[in-house]
Amino acid sequence: MKLKATTKPNIFLITLDSLRPDFVSSYGIRQNVTPFIDSLANSGVKFNAAYSSGLWSDPSVASMVSGQFPHKHRVLAGIDSNLEDETIAEVLTKQGYSSFFVGTGSQYLSEVRQITKGYKYLVDTFSIRYPREALKKSSDKIFDVGQLLYSAVVGRDVRLKYSIDKTQKLLRRKKDVPVFGHMHLFFFNGSNIPYFWNSKWRYIRNHKGFDVQDFNQLRRKIQKLDKETRLSHKFICDPSYLTERELGALKLLYEASANYADQRVKGFFEFLKSQGLFDNSIFIITADHGENLGEHGMLSHNFSASQQIINIPLVIWSPNSERHEVDYKYSHVNLKNIITELADSEKVDVHAIEEILSKNDDQVYFEDGKPGNIVQTLQKIDKGFSVDRFNYAVKGVVCGDWKLIKKSNGEHELYNIKLDPEERDNLALKELEKLNDLSNKVTYNLGGFDESSKILI
Repeated sequence: MKLKATTKPNIFLITLDSLRPDFVSSYGIRQNVTPFIDSLANSGVKFNAAYSSGLWSDPSVASMVSGQFPHKHRVLAGIDSNLEDETIAEVLTKQGYSSFFVGTGSQYLSEVRQITKGYKYLVDTFSIRYPREALKKSSDKIFDVGQLLYSAVVGRDVRLKYSIDKTQKLLRRKKDVPVFGHMHLFFFNGSNIPYFWNSKWRYIRNHKGFDVQDFNQLRRKIQKLDKETRLSHKFICDPSYLTERELGALKLLYEASANYADQRVKGFFEFLKSQGLFDNSIFIITADHGENLGEHGMLSHNFSASQQIINIPLVIWSPNSERHEVDYKYSHVNLKNIITELADSEKVDVHAIEEILSKNDDQVYFEDGKPGNIVQTLQKIDKGFSVDRFNYAVKGVVCGDWKLIKKSNGEHELYNIKLDPEERDNLALKELEKLNDLSNKVTYNLGGFDESSKILI
C-alpha cells in the first residue's frame, strides 16, 4: 500500500559507520566504488569540508542529533553519562513527524545513553534473527554461524541487509504524516573476510590489484587471534603483525564494503519510489567518523584524531535539488539546524544551509574524553604496552589550512593539512604563534581539561 503524500518533506538521514570520503569516488581518487552515491553528489549538494565532532560513534551521533559539542552533551569516552539535550527526533515530533532510528542493539548508540531518545520506533540491528527472523536471539557463537550460513545462501552482508529490510517494513505501514528516519548502517568489519559466494568478494576478485593469497594470509592472521582480541587492537600493539600486502587486502575489503553499501542504498531509494515516498523526500548521506586503515600505525578509529577519522563525506539530495558544492566547513553540530531548516522547506535551500555554516567562521571543533576499558584491553594483549601513548583526552580545531590537536597530557600536535595532508610533520614546537592562536580558540569554544583529564569542561 502506498503512503499518502504529505506537505512536509520526508527526511532520511543515512549515516554509514566509519566511511571515509576518499573511498567515495566523487571525493577521492578511487573510481567506480560508489556510483550511486556519486550520482547524488553530482546532482545534489556536496560538502567538501565536512568534519565529525567526535572520534567514535557515540559522541559523534550525539552531536548530530543534539547540535551540541561533546563537552556539552557529555556522551564521551571514559564517562558514564546520558544525553539530556533535545534531539532532532524530539523537535520534529513536535512538528508532526513520525520518526525511527535503525542501528541500536550494541553497547554503542544504545538506549542506555539516551542517544536515540525521541524516536518512536527503534530497530535493533545487532540481535539479528536468521533467516527471515526464524531463529531467536542467540549466543555470539550461534550468531556467527547463522551469519555465515545466511551469507552463504544469499551472498549478502547480513547486518546491512537486515537494517534496510526492517526499515522498509516500517515504511510499508500506512501513514499520513511525514517521516524522519535515521539509518545508522554498519557496512565494514575488518575481521570478517568474505567467502567466495559473497557479493563483496566478487568486487574484490575483479579488482586490478587482487591476489587471493593476500586475503588467505590475512584470514589466517585473523583466525590466529583469540576471541577477546580484535585485529585493530593487535595491530596497535604490534604494527608488524600485518604486512603491507595484507594491509592492502584490508583496504580493498573496505573499498568492497563501501561498494556494497552503495548498492544497498540504491536499493532503498528504489523501494521508496515503489511506495510513493520518493518525490517528497530529502536525503542526507554522511558518516559518523572515518577509519584508520594502517595510517599512523593504527586500524579502526580508537585513539586517533587524524584526518582519516574526523574528515567525513556529506551529500544532501532531493529529486528537485540542483548541483552545488559547499566549501564552508561543516561540523556535526550543524546538522540539527540544517535538518530543522530542511523540514520547513519545499526543496533543499542551499543558501540557508550556507548561512548556517558561515557562522563556523571557517573552523570546526572536535573532542573526546580519556579512553576507558580499551587501554586495559591493550595491556592484556601486550603486558609491556605503554598506556601513556593513548591515555589522554583530546580537544582540537581545524581552522583554514591548520589543525591543532590538544591533549590533556600537554603533548599537542599542529599540522598544516594543506601542505601536509598525511600529518607527518608536527609543527607544535616550530609555529608557536599559530599554536597559541589555535589553542586559545579551542579553550574559548570547548573549555579546558579538568584535573583528572577524563571529563572535558
